[in-house]
Amino acid sequence: MASLSRRGVLLSVGLGLLLVAASADAERSWRLPRKVPGYSVSLEDGFGARLPTYQHEGRTFVLGERGERYSIRVENPTGERLEAVVSVDGRDAVSGRPGNYRTQRGYIVPAYGSIVIEGFRRSLDEVATFRYSDPEASYSARLGTPENVGVIGV
Repeated sequence: MASLSRRGVLLSVGLGLLLVAASADAERSWRLPRKVPGYSVSLEDGFGARLPTYQHEGRTFVLGERGERYSIRVENPTGERLEAVVSVDGRDAVSGRPGNYRTQRGYIVPAYGSIVIEGFRRSLDEVATFRYSDPEASYSARLGTPENVGVIGV
């Protein structure tokens, strides 16, 4: 869940595949456990710079300033394509519906490539940019599902 500090908004970031919990990898990005090697996720600011992560009680957090943009980068260093089902604040980034990795469609990450997800999809050509906000002002809270505000899942 999101926590507020004087400086900004903390996002708790989790990464999993088929309900496998993530393990943190230093301050740069977080990676899946050894069962699924190599895939990584990071958050970037509005200029494409990787945001630092912070560890607390086994969870990974990213600090951002209210109103600032962020994007999610999924990297695939393997020779096979990957489908990344992404949720922000408990909402699927493609459909805007409550996140569900079994029923929602994701983004295809090419072999040896990466993708950047800049916001919730409104259409094939338009996205609603991800921005740090107070929990009660989040997209998910405004839609009546505030339970996972501040949580990013891949």
